[in-house]
Amino acid sequence: MPSILLTEMDISFLTFQWECELKDKFDERFKRIKGADLDSYSMNQWLENKQVITSLDLAKRAQVLPGLRQVRWDLVIIDEAHRMSASDPEHKTLRYRLGELLRDTSDHFLLLTATPHKGDPVNFNFFLQLLDEDAYADVRSIHEAMGRRRAPFYLRRTKEAMVYFPERQLDGTWVPRKIFTKRIPHTVDFGMDGKEFDLYRDVTRYVKQQSARAAVQGDDPRARAVGFLMSLYQRRLASSTYAMRRSLENRVKRLQEGLRRAQELLRSAPPELPDPEELEEMEEIERERLESLLEAMTIAHNSQEIQEEIENLNRLANEAKEVEDLGIEAKLSRLKEVLQREGFFGDPEKRLLIFTEFRDTLEDDAVFNVVGEILPAAYLERVLRDYYAGHLDDADLEDRLLRDVKEERFPAICQNALEGLAAKKLNLEMLIERRARAQERRVVPETIARFIREVAGTVPYPLKPVSGFQHTFAPATTPQVLRRIETEPDWKFPPLANRYPRFSTDRETADRHSLEWVTPGHSMFESLRRYALVSAQEPFSRGACFYSLSHDKPVRLDFYRARIVDGLGQVIHERVFAIEINENSEPKLYDPGILGNLQPATSPDPLPFMAHLPEAQARLNDHALQPFMEEVRTERIGEIEQIARHVEISLTELIQKADELIGRFAEATSREDEGARGLLAQAEGRHQELLLRRGNAGVRN
Repeated sequence: MPSILLTEMDISFLTFQWECELKDKFDERFKRIKGADLDSYSMNQWLENKQVITSLDLAKRAQVLPGLRQVRWDLVIIDEAHRMSASDPEHKTLRYRLGELLRDTSDHFLLLTATPHKGDPVNFNFFLQLLDEDAYADVRSIHEAMGRRRAPFYLRRTKEAMVYFPERQLDGTWVPRKIFTKRIPHTVDFGMDGKEFDLYRDVTRYVKQQSARAAVQGDDPRARAVGFLMSLYQRRLASSTYAMRRSLENRVKRLQEGLRRAQELLRSAPPELPDPEELEEMEEIERERLESLLEAMTIAHNSQEIQEEIENLNRLANEAKEVEDLGIEAKLSRLKEVLQREGFFGDPEKRLLIFTEFRDTLEDDAVFNVVGEILPAAYLERVLRDYYAGHLDDADLEDRLLRDVKEERFPAICQNALEGLAAKKLNLEMLIERRARAQERRVVPETIARFIREVAGTVPYPLKPVSGFQHTFAPATTPQVLRRIETEPDWKFPPLANRYPRFSTDRETADRHSLEWVTPGHSMFESLRRYALVSAQEPFSRGACFYSLSHDKPVRLDFYRARIVDGLGQVIHERVFAIEINENSEPKLYDPGILGNLQPATSPDPLPFMAHLPEAQARLNDHALQPFMEEVRTERIGEIEQIARHVEISLTELIQKADELIGRFAEATSREDEGARGLLAQAEGRHQELLLRRGNAGVRN
């Protein structure tokens, strides 16, 4: 079953963490695909490996896409999926185009993100088209969904609603424990005075002077570079004095070396500067690389101007060093007060997590933990650049910053984020019920160990018990009779090892002593299970006898497996039913888990009369199969109708727009405008395509 998981960045520890989590939590082995893997092999690595992990930025490369396109994926999972963005059909990022390719070549497509979108329904609509191009073909379907408070393919869970699986308490109740503790945010004010305030004022004056000088040059790329650079300096000053001083000193070094290497850097500079939103998304190392390029673009041609700026920068850096040496940085002092008040210095058990944006601040232990912001960072940066360039005075700055900060604006933002469409609370009652049922039905380690030991004895497959460890064995070489099982067409598990290390069926024992954990789903267990199933076909056909403490007379239990398939022949639901048959009463349904309450017994001879009674087919059909079918049908019809409404809304809106284009181009054709006839033909073709898609969607649904 080909599956691919794409992470945000090509960072080894992130992909390694995913690989470990998938192995630990799901016992699934994924291969990490790196650029070197693709360069060193002649075959298509995506076809050769069934389960892979790679990065978005590797997969989006033009030379990689053809290989991905050759694979029909059963499952695609994309982490940090909000990175796939498109503002309109003409401006799709490479990551978004990768998402389109994978959507069209996969059976199941899962997008994971904990980042809300920016409140723009059109932008969000393009993102949702990665889930279903027809259901979200037009933004009107989102507005319709908000009115109905339902949307297909979309699930939202807040951190506050996430809980661990319920655990049984001493009083017999089942209690779910929250995964994330309650957050209580506080904003701490601090004020600057004395030399620290003088430094802040002088740096701000320098930033404004440089920005104003750049603004005079209009659209000159070097002027834009100064704007970006000055906004970075102001952000570093807000982070810490140390970070600001390091930036000033680095600029001095770059200016001194700039004339010598400016031309070399400019040759590698990008043809276009990133917009503020792209700058906000950059990693620290990318920002540093961009800062170097921007420095080269902003170096003045006049050496005297360069020397004057160097002197000014050195003076500011000395001011910053003096503030550091005096230890009067207000923010750090205030932070220390808060930590002391909250008891962090006196309680070794308390844990503190601090976030900072700049590496220099991290090295200086000066930090800001930014927990949220009302204004988009890119918008805020544009406003500040205008302010530093002299286009805004203090009153204008306050008006621009506070203009849209209104209480009533938050519900609208939440609505645009489809927050009201998805259930935010888990159905804990259902979860508790299923957890309790799963605990009752679960196969305990000792049962798995007994099964493995007994089946292995019939293979034969020597297993030596390991003394001192529960349910632990040291296996011999894997026998060929089991190795042949992995060659069967329907084998879906990893290949068997030639020889397994010591293993345990108890998870805690395996984790504690670094043993192989063997449980249902492990290749060794599944090969033994399949061997036992084939070997026991004839005994199974005769049935088995058990002791039951809940019965005083012989009864017969018939077990049935029911499957429901869709129009493509794929199994969509499967369930096991058990029916009890006795001599004196009507057949009745039983939970299949009843086998866990029975003890094996020797079959009597002769068998009781009820062993020869006919099967209760009518009872099974009326009380099990038909309700099962109706349950699945109701669920599927609800899903289909919901999707069909969205497809109808979206495609109808697009057809209406296509009609308008046909009318416009028809008028242009009658005026014999140049190119109008070709545009009319394209619009008519697009209209027919949409009609066909809507018709096919109606037939399919």
